[in-house]
Amino acid sequence: MRILSCYGQLQRCFAQVHGTCRPKDCGYQGGFIWDYIDQSIWKKDRYGKWFQAYGGDFGERPTDYNFSGNGIAYGGDRAPSPKMQEVKFCYQNIAISIDNSGFEVWNKNLFTSTDAFDCVALLHRDGKLYQQQELTNIDVAPEERSSFPLPFMVPGRVMKSPLDRV
Repeated sequence: MRILSCYGQLQRCFAQVHGTCRPKDCGYQGGFIWDYIDQSIWKKDRYGKWFQAYGGDFGERPTDYNFSGNGIAYGGDRAPSPKMQEVKFCYQNIAISIDNSGFEVWNKNLFTSTDAFDCVALLHRDGKLYQQQELTNIDVAPEERSSFPLPFMVPGRVMKSPLDRV
């Protein structure tokens, strides 16, 4: 069994889950969140300004420095850290990949079909919304993939990859 726990490489962990090695086949475990909130406390600096302090900020040695500052929310005000966006992306239950011929919906849910959700396609270019269309009959069974045609023509641009957004 392989256990991976990290934020900076969370997508790599989930690539193993959703790639060729599935948990039920290879005993993989990973993507654990050990600390939801940074383990830090408020402290004033030498100028009287408050900040979130952790290992080493109190002059103690030896120290683990920011080892305890690894949550997906900041310790003081509980504001989301950038790591939370990566976790949200990796934990999503429905994935969509797009190419020039259409799009594929991958339903990672275990029990819920995608017909339980509303699907709306938006076509943006240069930050401007050009078209919006509610899609019906996007029904993908749990743990299945299905392909669908693009709901509208994409004017004047050929996409090179799913990451090359219009």
